[in-house]
Amino acid sequence: MTASTSRVHSEYSLCTAVIGCTEIPLGLPADAVDVPLIDPAALLARTLVRRARAA
Repeated sequence: MTASTSRVHSEYSLCTAVIGCTEIPLGLPADAVDVPLIDPAALLARTLVRRARAA
């Protein structure tokens, strides 16, 4: 974990982080932080594929 993510984690008591910018997952691997990361683009892609298969 970087110093800045460690500070944010301790200051705000994060339990999950939403990485809302599409480029962030490219530079911030899940193992770089101590909280689960939610990648909205990946979540959206999985949901769209699931809906397309169900149709």
